[in-house]
Amino acid sequence: MVSDFVTTDNGEVHQTNGPFCFKQLVYIPEANEVIGITNRRSVTTWKYNPIAPVTVLSGHTDVVECLTFTSKEPLLIFSGGGDGVIRKWERLQLNTFMYSQEPLALPKEDKHEEEIIINSYSKNTDERRRLQAALHRRVNAKLDMWKRSIIEDEFALVSSTGSGEAANSGGGGQDKQLELMSGEAVAAFKRKELQLKSESNSSMRAILGDAKKKVIKAPPKPGVVSLVYYEDLDLLISGYEDSKIYVWGYNEDAVKYVPKDEAEKEKDVHDGFANDSVTNRVAGMTLKFTLQEHKEAVTGLICFCKDGIHWLLTTGWDRRLCLWDIKQGRLQDIFRNNFGIAGKEELAADGIILALEYCAERCEFAYASADKHAYIRRFSTKGDEMTLLAVLQGHDAE
Repeated sequence: MVSDFVTTDNGEVHQTNGPFCFKQLVYIPEANEVIGITNRRSVTTWKYNPIAPVTVLSGHTDVVECLTFTSKEPLLIFSGGGDGVIRKWERLQLNTFMYSQEPLALPKEDKHEEEIIINSYSKNTDERRRLQAALHRRVNAKLDMWKRSIIEDEFALVSSTGSGEAANSGGGGQDKQLELMSGEAVAAFKRKELQLKSESNSSMRAILGDAKKKVIKAPPKPGVVSLVYYEDLDLLISGYEDSKIYVWGYNEDAVKYVPKDEAEKEKDVHDGFANDSVTNRVAGMTLKFTLQEHKEAVTGLICFCKDGIHWLLTTGWDRRLCLWDIKQGRLQDIFRNNFGIAGKEELAADGIILALEYCAERCEFAYASADKHAYIRRFSTKGDEMTLLAVLQGHDAE
């Protein structure tokens, strides 16, 4: 088992396939060392490092800003960062060194068909087909418009010339003129059609042929700056740079299809853990609702239960404190300083707020600000009753 997880400084010594392999491994508990003997008559020694990482979870494409985890089995770790993606890591039961990975995707915003940019390029096959269909509809609409204009011009010209021919040479000239004009109209229509098809093909070549040269980059996703997992309700709350708060929960509808026998087995295996959260986790997580009240990035999230109500207290760069009923998904109140400066009653600090914590024993919460101070306030469900108890000074930076 050691050879599966420990690597050496020299890759030629430790290979899973090839002429070099380990013949014997010996562990010396007194020295916390493992000695390996290879088939090339060489000896390799590993020494135990108590602070070495057991597992490295890789998958984010930008800096990891925040993470949270669950205390129930199986262990779940949630991480978020600058790439705007929350990743759920679940420790495997058969191998505690390995984790499965699942990204939590936000729902895409619906785009109107008339807002499609024809010259944009997408690597998604369905997106390209949708753009092509929109382009063909525009082409057909232009064809119908030109066809109607040609027919109207033909009718007007025939009407004006037909009367003159009838006065001079009778009805034979009119029939000849009609036949001539019809042929010219058809030829003009075909020329217009070929021209439009040529323009359509050139547009499609610009979309598909020049994709490598002209790739329109999508606007960057807002980064995830705060995460907290609330065990009492099995909810994951995430704060983003664009001032939005997303609340995730397990898909309860999918749990209905889990056989009762399997659910009972899960309860027996994980006996001692509250609720049925272990069974719920087979369904994955979905977005429950979105909370919008902050004006800038949300950097502080804390959840707690008081007087039978589950509260969510949030703060961020806008220096405001918002209190939510997390179970109902609604705003309860916003902090207000009745003795503050006019227009700044809702500001709880002089600088942006970076961290937030709550003490249930004292019914108090504290937050740290970029103004080099930490503030302690008494918790209240009314924003104007969150009394300031102390201001901690001493730091030389945020």
